[in-house]
Formats: sequence, structure tokens, C-alpha cells
Amino acid sequence: MYEYFEGKIVDFYDSYLVIDIAGIGYRLEAPKNILSQVRIGEEKVIYAEQVVSENKISVYGFATKEDREMFNILRTVPKVGPKTAIGILGSVTLSKLVASIVSEDKTSLTKLPGIGAKSAERLIVDMKDKVKDFEFAIEDIDEEPKSSIHSELIEALTQFGYNRFEIEKKIAHIDFTDMTIDEALKFALKNMN
Repeated sequence: MYEYFEGKIVDFYDSYLVIDIAGIGYRLEAPKNILSQVRIGEEKVIYAEQVVSENKISVYGFATKEDREMFNILRTVPKVGPKTAIGILGSVTLSKLVASIVSEDKTSLTKLPGIGAKSAERLIVDMKDKVKDFEFAIEDIDEEPKSSIHSELIEALTQFGYNRFEIEKKIAHIDFTDMTIDEALKFALKNMN
């Protein structure tokens, strides 16, 4: 029913945010990755998905269309409901999730919230073909950071409120080996903006 909401963030909590649009506050359940990048008072576009169950109507919010698409793909797996799907998206980057599914890495998948050994197998079987469109994430982003500065930089930029997936995408091919952390941070901030 909803495609996106564009408005001012008026509040956020552990599992949801409130966005004001023309004087109406909409509550959007959201993964932790979006909650870590919103600031009260900022204007934001949040992609939305409405989920209707027997006793509840919920609207979920996402930073990107890809996150929303992955949420819907996750929900096609038996016993993975909206709460588990949101938990998964909030605990791992989209690229690492896709990489774990495509490479059939059950160990990584069982570390996700709400996913045991059987659920990990179901994710692989049910999603492997469906996540082919997301493989750009695997090609564009290295699985391991290039240096300790690289990992410190990712951590610092997430503290500034940037989405980890976006950070990795923007700085994946930059060589920071001859830079101090301060130089790398200044350079990366210019790249992010």
C-alpha cells in the first residue's frame, strides 16, 4: 500500500521510528541499521512495506529499496516472519547476507538472530536463486577489510550515523595503507558527501 514516506524524523526507539508527514506521525518498525542513521529533526525518505497479520497491521521502514526487497524475500522462507526478517537486516550488511547465502555458509547464517541450523538450510535452499540480483554487493565489496585503518574507519563512520552497507560500498576500493586514521577519516567523509 505504501511506497515510501518523506518527512521529518520526530522520534526513534530500539525497534521503530516516528516520521511526521503533514502533522501526522507514522510509526515505522525498522531494522537497527536504519535506526542508527536517523537523527531527530532531519528530513528523510523511508521506503515502506505494510504487513497485515491476523491481529496486527504493521508498517516497516527501510533505508533503501534493496533492504525492503530483501525483507520481502526473507519473509518467503517458512518460519521467517517480519520480526525475524527485521532482526536479520539489522544485524548484518546486505552484502554479507547475500554472500553467506550464495556461498552456502551455514555457520554465518546461524549467527543471525532467530536462525538455527534448519532455518539456515532453508534460507540457502529458498533464497539462493532469489538473491542473484543482489550479487553486485558481493562483487563490489571485499569480504575482509584491507587494513586495520579500514575497519577503524568503518566503525568511525557508523558512529557518525552512516549506513555500514553504504560506507563499504563507497570506500571498498580506496587504499588507506599510507594514511593515518585522521587522514583516512577526512578523505572518507569527503567521499561520503
